[in-house]
Amino acid sequence: MKYKFEKYDWDGLMMYGVTSEEIILEDLTGYYWTPQIIQQLIDGILSTKDTDKEYKYQTEGDDLYIYSNDYGVQFFDLNTQKKDADLILPHDTFIDFLKDFKAFVEANS
Repeated sequence: MKYKFEKYDWDGLMMYGVTSEEIILEDLTGYYWTPQIIQQLIDGILSTKDTDKEYKYQTEGDDLYIYSNDYGVQFFDLNTQKKDADLILPHDTFIDFLKDFKAFVEANS
């Protein structure tokens, strides 16, 4: 999976942007990301790998809903009102993405 991170100064507010071949991941662009929040997301996703646990996350002020279970990580654009996931990724693929995103946010905070 290919992606790129960017930072934007939006009238004094630092925004962290995501550009990806998986368009729905671009909904992760926002000002609210900190290394701690990203680590919580990583921990939540990892807690569902090879277990019967579920983890749910909705981005702040956005319409991206992330649902993780033993099957994988599912992404829903709540604006579309679809019942099926817009994207399903293996746990490890999304965890690797989040680790890269966390490193980017740390380096640019």
